[in-house]
Amino acid sequence: MTIKQIRQSGLLELYVLGDLDVHDNDSIKAHLVRFPELKKDLYEIENTFYLYAKAHAVSAPRDILQQVLNCSTLSPIHQLSSKRTTIALGISSIIMAGIIIFQVNRNYNQDIFFQSERIALEQKCVENNQELEEKIAVYKAINHINNQVVNIQASEKYQETKMILNTNNETKRNFIQFQFLPPLNNNQSYQLWSLKNDVDPIPLDVFENATDIKEVQYESGSNAYAITIEPKGGRKNPTLENLIGVFPMS
Repeated sequence: MTIKQIRQSGLLELYVLGDLDVHDNDSIKAHLVRFPELKKDLYEIENTFYLYAKAHAVSAPRDILQQVLNCSTLSPIHQLSSKRTTIALGISSIIMAGIIIFQVNRNYNQDIFFQSERIALEQKCVENNQELEEKIAVYKAINHINNQVVNIQASEKYQETKMILNTNNETKRNFIQFQFLPPLNNNQSYQLWSLKNDVDPIPLDVFENATDIKEVQYESGSNAYAITIEPKGGRKNPTLENLIGVFPMS
């Protein structure tokens, strides 16, 4: 049996009550060795029975002794047997009620768990679907008929750099495909710049993550775009000695 089957079989409750035959009793003991976590189930079952019995405890009637003495139609042995039977039936009813309540509560808690798990999976599917749709939208954008594809002209200091800029003057969107970028220190960032004639470099996006494809700012009238390595958070003016490369627009 699996641990789930054991928990749903009701054998644990009967084990606590001492109401199993020798074979099933030994079987439960073996399962407890195999699945130590079942000991927690036994504790919860015992605690449930105790709490239920405590909550529903009823004091014996004050005249119970007189009622017993008045049972003249039964022999002393029959009187004792009858009383024991009544008490046993009462205890059995309480215990069985406890078992039912315990099983209902456990099934309810399991339902809540599975419902929460289902909701989490549905949320994950929604997130994955949204991420997929975003990637599809990006790939459609970089394959637009009016896209201009520009390879980076890497500086001498960072000659191994490989990137492609997809720019579109109609949609006014830019995407960079990263193939290789020089690594950053913990206190550095990459920064994109727009270069125009007779104008100081215009600071654009600042970023640290450079994997796959990234949409970056578009600046109308740019003659070129450049990327530099700057102090973390970027700067208003580029650090020319850390120029990674330039994307010429013409």
